[in-house]
Amino acid sequence: VRRYNDALGLPAVIVRPTYVYGPREHKMGPYIVARNVRQGLRLLPGDGLNLHHWVYVGDLVRALILAGQPGVPTGRPYLIGGPLTTAGEGWQALTEAMGCGPIVYAPKSAGWIVAVALEGLYRVIGSHQAPLLSRYRLGILTHNNGWEIRRDGQELGFVPKVGVQEGMRRAVEWWREHHTL
Repeated sequence: VRRYNDALGLPAVIVRPTYVYGPREHKMGPYIVARNVRQGLRLLPGDGLNLHHWVYVGDLVRALILAGQPGVPTGRPYLIGGPLTTAGEGWQALTEAMGCGPIVYAPKSAGWIVAVALEGLYRVIGSHQAPLLSRYRLGILTHNNGWEIRRDGQELGFVPKVGVQEGMRRAVEWWREHHTL
């Protein structure tokens, strides 16, 4: 996109959302954790102190609309995220919305052993699905995923309106209402 913008003058805005969550999510992120929590598995690797800029899907839609307005500088990437929180704050918001007990954390090293074992097992049985825990998912769950997003929001006029408490509540309500949780 940037190359076409530079070479041909194609007016384009590049939007890079951070960790998107909310209603209709059903194959990743908080939904997978919610499904496991519902089944009684409240164990996650790490310590919950890593940072996230989770962005509620409705906020992302507002940012996309703003990015399409006349006068927005083209050819630039805009990183769109929600309020900076810890993973633990997000998971606590999820379990509170579900009315469950809190997440329990296991050492990241134990998560790595489980991820490698599950990846090997899935490879041996020829499964085309991703294991519940992989090294990639372990990284998402335990690494810092917080970035500098102020400039991007200021240039677009974007301010997230939905915090992680409200966003998780809305997501859980939608999943229950549509019988996916």
